[in-house]
Amino acid sequence: MTMKIKMGPDQKVELKLTPAERKLMWGLILMDDEIGKRIRQVPPSDLQMGFTYDELNSLVVYVEAEAHTTEDDSYRKKLIGISVRIDRLIDKYTLM
Repeated sequence: MTMKIKMGPDQKVELKLTPAERKLMWGLILMDDEIGKRIRQVPPSDLQMGFTYDELNSLVVYVEAEAHTTEDDSYRKKLIGISVRIDRLIDKYTLM
């Protein structure tokens, strides 16, 4: 059993997203305005963004919902790849 890293509710974890991946996520229909705004405002040169545990859980839901509703196979595969990375990151942590 892998030990999970404990984190506080306001502590942020770094998620690495390429500029292309962030651009893909700009159009997520269901994404929370605050999270979407932060993703759009990060300069392209910054590959990492900080999210709280709850924000990561919300973000993965938005990405997976979009992946399961799109008819574009290429877009779907890219979103699933992002959601898998977010899920793996979430699995490393637990809230204190």
